[in-house]
Amino acid sequence: MTPLPKPLTQLINATYGDVWAIRLDVMATAMTRLSNGIEPEARTHRMPTVEGNVGVLPLTGIITQRSGNGLMEMLFGGVKVDAFSAAFKQMVDTPSVGAIVLDIDSPGGSVFGVNELATQIREARGSKPIIGVANSMAASAAYLIGSAVDTLAVTPGGQVGSIGVYSTHQDFSEADAQFGVKTTLISAGKFKTEANPYEPLTDSAREHMQEQVDAYYEQFVGAVAKGRGKSAATVRGKFGQGRMLMAADALEVGMVDRVASLDQVLAELTRGSKSRKNRNRAAVL
Repeated sequence: MTPLPKPLTQLINATYGDVWAIRLDVMATAMTRLSNGIEPEARTHRMPTVEGNVGVLPLTGIITQRSGNGLMEMLFGGVKVDAFSAAFKQMVDTPSVGAIVLDIDSPGGSVFGVNELATQIREARGSKPIIGVANSMAASAAYLIGSAVDTLAVTPGGQVGSIGVYSTHQDFSEADAQFGVKTTLISAGKFKTEANPYEPLTDSAREHMQEQVDAYYEQFVGAVAKGRGKSAATVRGKFGQGRMLMAADALEVGMVDRVASLDQVLAELTRGSKSRKNRNRAAVL
């Protein structure tokens, strides 16, 4: 038996104990790639743009609250809630921007800051049209954000959903024992070191983790219900129950308002004033 690769243990430590609103397969794939010694792919951050009088804000990649998340940021790039929030506010406050489009292609991410961003978007309704397009994935935390817009579309081949949250616990105690490693934690505070990775998860720690997951799930459901104008029971029972829904199914149950491509939405908003090829960087950003 060989020790876990250092990058994999770093990733486990980076995600350990947190609550995530992300497709589990995405995180599992990242861990598998690292365990096989595959280097992370370079990630290019897409910038906000303006087409005609329409501001386009990309919401792509894994969502984290702010820059400086170390290994997670290096691996996934993605979007930072604080930066996205600031760009959104600037577009709302800019008179020359007549409408805002969220170009969404994300598996979700951390729960931190996401509900607050969704609230910010909901409260901006009425100031100017705010449209979201799942182009082509709005999963978990990304769907929560997308549900806050005035009108949410999904591309014909796209998917939305994965409403749910989870947390993980890794128990390395048996692996450590095989290598003759014993970790002793010196702490103060009754629960300070509970759910640590050096011993099996206790019943009380599991119960506490479940309480946290349940609380974030209720926030998630409540935010989607507000954004989509549905009851919490509808969100829990008909919005996939943690699964992704294809475009037609999502439209049928009310998770989206229409099936349309990003190009269609932009063409309607800009009335053909500019083609996508003549896109200009937003002067205000």
